[in-house]
Amino acid sequence: MRGVTGVMVLLAACGRIDFSSSPAPQVDGAAPDGTPPSDGELASLLEGCELGLAMDEVSWTSGLVDRCGANNPGAATGGALPADDAERGRVGELVGGTSCIIVSDAPELRGGSALTLSAWIRPAALAPSSFGIVSKRVDFGISTAYSLFVWTSDSGSGTANHLYVDIDTENERFENPTDEFLGAWHQVTTVFDGARPSAERVAIYVDGALRSYAPESSSAIATPAAPPDVHVGCLPLSGPAQSLVGRIDDVTLWSRALSAAEVSGWYTATR
Repeated sequence: MRGVTGVMVLLAACGRIDFSSSPAPQVDGAAPDGTPPSDGELASLLEGCELGLAMDEVSWTSGLVDRCGANNPGAATGGALPADDAERGRVGELVGGTSCIIVSDAPELRGGSALTLSAWIRPAALAPSSFGIVSKRVDFGISTAYSLFVWTSDSGSGTANHLYVDIDTENERFENPTDEFLGAWHQVTTVFDGARPSAERVAIYVDGALRSYAPESSSAIATPAAPPDVHVGCLPLSGPAQSLVGRIDDVTLWSRALSAAEVSGWYTATR
C-alpha cells in the first residue's frame, strides 16, 4: 500500500486537509533528502489541479471519483476495472482495444496556455498499436488538444515502448527515446508552458526527473468548436481505441505548468 504519504495526498485532494490553516510552503516539492512534502507543500502542489483519478474505488460501476478540480468523474468502458496491485495498492487495469476511462469535456480540462499531465503506468505487453495514457482528441488529426502515450516505435528504435507527446495537434509530435516502459511502474509527466521560448515549451519527466525539452510553436492549446472528452488509458480513433495493456494509477491534470521541483515533489508524494 502507499502508506501515509498516499493517504495524505488523497485527503488533500478531497479537501479534508484545511488548506487555509496549513503553513505557507517554503519550497516547491520534496526536500533534497527525498522526504515527503508537508501538508502545506501538498496544498501548493495541488494548486490548479483540475482532474485527479486516484483509482482507489472498489468498483467502477458508479464511475471514478475526481479528487481535484470541479468534480469531473470518469466512466469506465471496454473492460477497464480497478485491480489490487502488490506495489501500489488499488489501481486501474486496462486490457487493450477499447478499454478506457472517459471524462466528459469541461472548460478547465482544455489546456489553454499551460498544462501538466501526470500518471503512473505499468504496461504489461508490447503491441504495434499505441498505448494511450491521457488524450483529448477525436481521432488522429481531428481536434487534438493533447495526448500522452506509449508507442512501439516504427522509426528504427526496435520494439521498445517509448513515450510520445502531442500538444495542439500532432504537427510537432515528440518522442522521448531514453526510457522504455514494460513490466515496471514508472511515473510519466509532461508539462506544457506557452510562456516559455518555443524551443522548450514541452518538458518530459520520468520518475520525477527531467528527460528533455521539446519544441512547440503554439503558445496556447486551441479549443475546437466541439471539444472532445478526455480519455484516460486509450488513444481515440473516433472512439475509445489503442488502449493501454497493463495498469495505470494516480492520473492527474493541472491547468498550470508545474516547475521541475514540483514535478519531483509530486513523484515523491505519490510513489
